[in-house]
Amino acid sequence: HLKRLHLADDHDNAEISWCEIGNLGAVWAKLPALEWLRVRGVGVSLGEIQGDKLRVIKLHSGGLPAEPSQRISAATLPALEDLEIWFGTDNYGANTTIEDLRGILGGQGLPKLKRLGLMNGEFMDEIAAAVVTAPITRQLETLDLSMGTMRAEGGRALIAGAERLKHLESLEVGQNFIPSEVTAELRRVLPQSRVRGQDMPEEWSGEVYYYVSVAE
Repeated sequence: HLKRLHLADDHDNAEISWCEIGNLGAVWAKLPALEWLRVRGVGVSLGEIQGDKLRVIKLHSGGLPAEPSQRISAATLPALEDLEIWFGTDNYGANTTIEDLRGILGGQGLPKLKRLGLMNGEFMDEIAAAVVTAPITRQLETLDLSMGTMRAEGGRALIAGAERLKHLESLEVGQNFIPSEVTAELRRVLPQSRVRGQDMPEEWSGEVYYYVSVAE
């Protein structure tokens, strides 16, 4: 009869990538009443999801492999309202690509989704460009693209697609690397945008580095 499950070695966001979660494939048949799932760690595998009653899935990782996104993309989740994925960095095993998100972005199997968080990733510019025309975006109330490495390119993609995003109640792009002139324009065309906390890249030995908010 379990409805809520939280798996983590929880120290806020510190040492998130020290917690190896493993394969959850056997969980689904054992927990048919599950409505809320939160997982924090690395080495996450979901297996074939069976979740007719799932309303919330939150996958928080400093290095999420592609399999969980692929499994959610292929699943039918008729009750899911809130989906949040933190991708992390390839230094800790993240290898999700935009192709792995096509099912999610296409809205297959997600008829009730209202909040989508695609966050803490190294390919946020690609995600920003994709969500503008994604079928799932039309049904969303909240879109969270924060905590990653989005730069001017991603911000400008959102600006160019403002007409398709104006129905959103909230668009979160904080804790990225978007220049101030782009965030100012984004707030002008989409006043519901939240842009606080933009970071500056670090430079070492002539190389410029952009980093996700939560990694190790």
